[in-house]
Amino acid sequence: MVEQPSAAASMEEVWKKSYPEGNQRNIEIPDSSVYDLLADSASKHPDSTALILFGKKITYRKLLAMVDALAFNLKERLRLFKDSKIGLILPNSPQYVISFFAIAKIGGVVVQTNPIYTETEILNEYKTTEASAVITLDMYYPKVKNLTKDGVSIIVTSIKDFLTPLASMVYSRRTKNDPKQEKPVFEDRVFRFKDLIKSGSAPAERVETKLDPVLFQFTGGTTGVPKAAMLSHRNLVANATQLKAWHSSLREPGKFMSTLPFFHVYGMMTSLILPVTTASTMILVPDPRDTETLLKLIKKYKPDYLPGVPTLYKSIINHPNLKKFDLKSIKVCVSGGAALPVDTLKRFEEATGGLLIEGYGLSETSPVIAANPVDRSKRRVGSVGLPLSNTEFKVVNPYSLQEVPVGEEGEIFVRGPQVMLGYWRSESETAGVMEDGWLRTGDIGRFDKDGYLYLVDRKKDMIISSGYNVYPREIEEVFYRHPDVIEAAAIGVPDERRGQSVKVYVVKKEGSSITEQELMAFASKQLAPYKRPRSVEFKKDLPRTLVGKVLKRELRTDQTRNPRVGRRP
Repeated sequence: MVEQPSAAASMEEVWKKSYPEGNQRNIEIPDSSVYDLLADSASKHPDSTALILFGKKITYRKLLAMVDALAFNLKERLRLFKDSKIGLILPNSPQYVISFFAIAKIGGVVVQTNPIYTETEILNEYKTTEASAVITLDMYYPKVKNLTKDGVSIIVTSIKDFLTPLASMVYSRRTKNDPKQEKPVFEDRVFRFKDLIKSGSAPAERVETKLDPVLFQFTGGTTGVPKAAMLSHRNLVANATQLKAWHSSLREPGKFMSTLPFFHVYGMMTSLILPVTTASTMILVPDPRDTETLLKLIKKYKPDYLPGVPTLYKSIINHPNLKKFDLKSIKVCVSGGAALPVDTLKRFEEATGGLLIEGYGLSETSPVIAANPVDRSKRRVGSVGLPLSNTEFKVVNPYSLQEVPVGEEGEIFVRGPQVMLGYWRSESETAGVMEDGWLRTGDIGRFDKDGYLYLVDRKKDMIISSGYNVYPREIEEVFYRHPDVIEAAAIGVPDERRGQSVKVYVVKKEGSSITEQELMAFASKQLAPYKRPRSVEFKKDLPRTLVGKVLKRELRTDQTRNPRVGRRP
């Protein structure tokens, strides 16, 4: 009997036909390190502006010199070498960029750390990864000071170290330094960042790009248990190369609004590594929640690219003074991290004239694995697009693991050079999500006949009501169509008769008098009976990560602690 090709294999020809002109399904991935990306751009464009922080500009030549100096001192003064784990607790800043590439140069591993973590969470993260050092902002020093007792070195910097005198004065007035804030004592294992970037140049450490990790990215993965995804030099270089090939306009340097937090893999790739790979300028935004400042920076520096999350685009289009700012310089925006409501896409494109496309990725995949073509005629609203070059997908029944026909829903599997090495010291967790190079994403999706991928929802967020699968994203899209709804998040809540019923948390427009009953009636006209929400709760805002993802686990916890029955239509 002749073996039939798999559904994934048959999709290959479909993807090739759907690819935009000039894009290739397979491209060459350079066998280089992450540091090489910076060194190459600095060699070709030494006098181009690499960074802008509130008026302070740094060229690629200067950036490389500071990276080399820090790499030298990490080795010679702090005795950090290949495979040393070094934590970063920094906002988007020159210090982050310098530290990231210096650690990569010595063959070390960056341990990404969310600055809002508590002291306990940070210490647990560094204990898990066996961190040897941490580079932190002065305001976070109290959270890590006790690490020195365990032999961990601490490098401290201030955001003012890279501000112009005027910006430094404004910053001091805004922050009004707390006299009670504990100041670091620079002795023993505590160092000043600015002292370590003055001089010195270490030769680049030889790294086996296919095997050596350069980044530990903590993630809940598909199980919700925090663990460190190990991303190699090869993974990150591959994803940067894939994205550069996907965006034909990036074959020349441009300007990026680096608003997404670098400590998140999506921001790190699209707002840091990709701009460096293309010798572009990064306009740094330390606080992504400060929409007013963001709009002022866009107006002043006229960026071409604005990678973001739906929350960012919503905050821009809902800003009361939006019409005062010229946003017409923006050419391309890629949205990820969460579902992009169609209404948000349309309103943002009307405000800017730019192209907003949706993409898809995970912490375990460096992160981007799919994106819509950077072409308005080929972009499909509601889809996360086509697989990037060198990337394969298949959609399977999550229980039998058999591939499902095109158009049917199933769990998404992905394979490509950007897929992680595995989870740090978690062989069982790694084995649970990886097999023969394929990664189980934990996401439910489907392909259309042209190979475009549509996400239905996270498998773990799926609601089972009266025996039917209900996907929160579908419910939320209905609510977003109502003119009085700014944000919506659907979860499943216990129901004696149905098993689970749908509850929706809503943030409504200021001054709106819409009621729960009216919203449920609105949704009921567009949803099958088993999908209809049985309760709606209004909130001032929804709990989110700094990257903008809604924390549905907090909503579920809130519901458990404070159960309430909504009105029924």
